[in-house]
Amino acid sequence: MSSLYSGDDPQLPEIRAQVRAELEERSRLWGLDPTNVAINGAQLILEERRRQALGEGWLPVHDDGHVDGQLAHAGIAYADAGVKAQIRPDASRYLQHGVSGYWPWDRADWKPSDDPIKNLVRAGALIAAEIDRLLRLREEK
Repeated sequence: MSSLYSGDDPQLPEIRAQVRAELEERSRLWGLDPTNVAINGAQLILEERRRQALGEGWLPVHDDGHVDGQLAHAGIAYADAGVKAQIRPDASRYLQHGVSGYWPWDRADWKPSDDPIKNLVRAGALIAAEIDRLLRLREEK
């Protein structure tokens, strides 16, 4: 399974194996050939969500503490970084020193990449986390 991530996280092989197994199972359920599963954006976002949970410890209980759309705003910030990484010749310097106005947390936590896809994958994972948080809130009512 190819990935955009460098592999410096020791839990990535386990995460990738889980994602691959899940994709193969879904392929079988949908009547597709599980040996011919291409990686796409949604799968990269799933891999990043798993990395955030297993590698960083950002579990649902942690996410539930972020209110007022913080996770979504962080996602917007990374999506913006994904666009800027494509169109600005000085993207690296700009992204490291220019924190997005949407970024809801400390500047030290802002870690954009020069790679627009990595930024967009992070954006998608953060937005998915916000959706999950809102779904949990809805279930509680």
